[in-house]
Amino acid sequence: MRKRKITFDQIPSALVEIMERLTAIESTLKAQKAAPAKQSASQDGTINADAASKLIGRTKVTLYNLAKSGMIPARKQGKSWIFVESEIQEWLQKPRVRKKRAQNQPAAATGTGKRRGRKKKVQEAQ
Repeated sequence: MRKRKITFDQIPSALVEIMERLTAIESTLKAQKAAPAKQSASQDGTINADAASKLIGRTKVTLYNLAKSGMIPARKQGKSWIFVESEIQEWLQKPRVRKKRAQNQPAAATGTGKRRGRKKKVQEAQ
């Protein structure tokens, strides 16, 4: 920003210069707004959480929970999570096995503490 003293006689020309600069700034902003959105993948292949959540078809909350638990490939950099698109693609293609509860076992035997606590209270009352 240039600092220069403007005399009373120079005010009209200074105002014209200010208006020209403002018009140039507005046209630049309009061009940036009209341009396609910046790709979420950077040159090193990292993507932001929004793009990663869309890629896996889950919400950002689920994505963060998967990252915290180590179930999805991610790295923490400061307060931000870093996702690499190629690693996410590989992770999506790996078959995942869900643990199923044995059909003959009652729900309390699977290790949920809530039902056991309820059973104890019921047994103590009897």
